[in-house]
Amino acid sequence: YMGGKFRKIMQQPVVWFGPPPQPQGPPQDLEQQKIIDRMAEYVARNGIQFEQTLKQKQQDDARFAFLFGGEHCGYYQYQLWLATQRLTVRPQFLTPQSVPLKVMHTHFLCALQPAIPEAVWNDLIGYLSRLDGSKEKIKVAKNWIMSHELVIPLIAGVARHFVDIPTPSQKLFVLYLFNDLLHSTLSLRRDNQLDPIAVAINNVLDSMLVVTVDGSETEIKDKVVKVVKLWETRGIFDSKRIQEFENLLNQPQQAV
Repeated sequence: YMGGKFRKIMQQPVVWFGPPPQPQGPPQDLEQQKIIDRMAEYVARNGIQFEQTLKQKQQDDARFAFLFGGEHCGYYQYQLWLATQRLTVRPQFLTPQSVPLKVMHTHFLCALQPAIPEAVWNDLIGYLSRLDGSKEKIKVAKNWIMSHELVIPLIAGVARHFVDIPTPSQKLFVLYLFNDLLHSTLSLRRDNQLDPIAVAINNVLDSMLVVTVDGSETEIKDKVVKVVKLWETRGIFDSKRIQEFENLLNQPQQAV
């Protein structure tokens, strides 16, 4: 149902505004789940016009009731949100091996374009600039981020500003902020799946870890390693993801 002429309807990828939808479980019918999952991926990539066109063509097809607010609509909305996060935040790095790892990850962070109003952006930079490693200032920044319905774009905004932070120690404070956010949202997870805020943070962590430790003193790297170990102990990420972080941290530092 996704082939042929529907593939030719190419618009701008969907950008999600507002808070993420609540996680919803998949249909028991595996074929129905495949339809919804594939639909979410196509709409995220090709734009909302693709969804509108398909609604016109499939309005009498019960399999697509989720497009009209029917059964499994919540699951579709959540899968669509996840698809937009995968597309806009964590692309694969296809840069030649000759390019230093830090350059690749810095380029990725610079490319993030979070949809944040200017006034909110300025407030965000203010909170980040005041971070000094104290628990109180980290808590204040965390609570401010979580109080906004723009919380997911704000996560990307933090990562986007990250490259402009001059010292590794200040970058470390931002990682501490993300650590607090991850612990605060741990109770939101269902069925061992990352909650929406954790998904957004997870998407940028590889780059942030590399940019922090590359060229920094041993003390900074040791503190980053401790944070990763804490994520393993507390079950913030599974063993496979922890291993990916450790592999990044154990790579030889490269000149920029």
